[in-house]
Amino acid sequence: MDQNLRTVYSLSIPAAGPEDAASRQHLGNWGSYAAAAGAALAMSTNASASIIEVTVNQTISIPGTGVHSAYGASVPLSGLAGRGFKDFLKERGAGSSKSADAVLFASHLDFFVTAGDEFAVRYASGNPIAGGPNSRHGYLWRNNSGSDRGQWKGGGTGFAGFKTISGDMGWIEVSVSSAGHTGYPNEVDIIAYAYNTVAGGAIDAGQGPSSTVPEPDTASLGLLAAGAAGLLALRRRRAKMAANP
Repeated sequence: MDQNLRTVYSLSIPAAGPEDAASRQHLGNWGSYAAAAGAALAMSTNASASIIEVTVNQTISIPGTGVHSAYGASVPLSGLAGRGFKDFLKERGAGSSKSADAVLFASHLDFFVTAGDEFAVRYASGNPIAGGPNSRHGYLWRNNSGSDRGQWKGGGTGFAGFKTISGDMGWIEVSVSSAGHTGYPNEVDIIAYAYNTVAGGAIDAGQGPSSTVPEPDTASLGLLAAGAAGLLALRRRRAKMAANP
């Protein structure tokens, strides 16, 4: 950090003049206000620092047309050795018996799914990743001989939610498309993922380590500015009261 930003600022408060009880109370509570603001800042900064986000941009697709087996790719989770997930495309058969799946799978994660099956819940950006039914398979889009299901059915981009075996909550941004195989999933793109390293800690779909929390030095300067503004307002009030005893 630039050494100039480490300068210690001092603010002089004018000698006490005529003031009413409300003004004295306001000044007496000033330390409490500052402490509360500092505590809130520390809490939000700590929560932000516990989130790890990784950009992936990994695409798998089924080439050409015809009968194919599964295509898949592994995605390791940053900071969790030996743990990660896979995205799979499976295509079988042809004609009326053709079927295809786009699915997330993991041996050390559980994906949040709709009750009674293994179809991944699709979260909109900003929605909290909540607990609920979970499975190590999270089907995104499945068309099995004309039985077309899944919250990514027809294609699109959204967030799947997951939790690790230690209880860390997270999201995976994934896009699915038919890519020339109308009515059947043929391409999956893992865009990014993030998770909260505090077991059970909250995270919203799309939330990263700095989604809403300012960088600490910037936040500290903001608190300093807020304090200066408050002292100036108090000084103007005293001057007004002195002019109108």
